[in-house]
Amino acid sequence: HPDRTVTNGKITLDRTVTKAQIGFKYISRLKTLVFDKGSQSGTSLGKIQRFSEVKIKLNRSLGLLAGPVFEDMQTVSFRTSAMATAEAVELYTGDVAIDWWGDYEKGAHICIQHDQPLPSTILAIMPQLNTQDKG
Repeated sequence: HPDRTVTNGKITLDRTVTKAQIGFKYISRLKTLVFDKGSQSGTSLGKIQRFSEVKIKLNRSLGLLAGPVFEDMQTVSFRTSAMATAEAVELYTGDVAIDWWGDYEKGAHICIQHDQPLPSTILAIMPQLNTQDKG
């Protein structure tokens, strides 16, 4: 829905709704520290790393983007093929799994952005991290 201004405690919408989530528009960004999951020869810090999958545990959330850097993010989808396209997606609680496309690098990060006036509570970030012990 296009942006609206609250006037005298009310908002006028373009269409009739029975339920609406209203919020302020601002951009929240999260960038993790480097993960150290360990390796066969000790710490994984300073070694070549790559995430193969990232799971994010959420509580009553919608409207996230995720990626290896803020310039390369994808929308986290909460709609399934079983949902009617005319119905709004309910707030999601649970784990979402993201097939990761980041490259091998020293000090891999996970970036998450929330830029919609919707609630979002991240409870945990659970990556599957591969580390090269040599190199």
